[in-house]
Amino acid sequence: MFARYIMFGKEVFDINRDECEAETGYRPFTTFFMDLSIADNYGKAAILETYDRVVKEWGHNVKYFTEFALMLSMKAVFYYDVRKNMELNGLYADLYDKARDFAYENFDENGRRYFYEHTD
Repeated sequence: MFARYIMFGKEVFDINRDECEAETGYRPFTTFFMDLSIADNYGKAAILETYDRVVKEWGHNVKYFTEFALMLSMKAVFYYDVRKNMELNGLYADLYDKARDFAYENFDENGRRYFYEHTD
């Protein structure tokens, strides 16, 4: 489900949208996974900065923020299953929990329903 690229001499991974849709029934439409993959190369601070930027810029948009949460979850799975990096797995799992809490606290009933239907 993950595609490997070399960008500016750095290894990055992105979602293969067709495979993701075949496996999960959901087709990603944003670049959030790639954005997080680029941040991975610059460490925890860059990942946290990317999280904060997305919350600020997209936290009001239920559809985009829901996809961001899905990508956080997929990154956690990626670092657990594919890369065997428990530190980044834990970071992404924590950020997913934080995003879930943000959605619960900031979305109305319809927004929360959309979020949970797509993330649970």
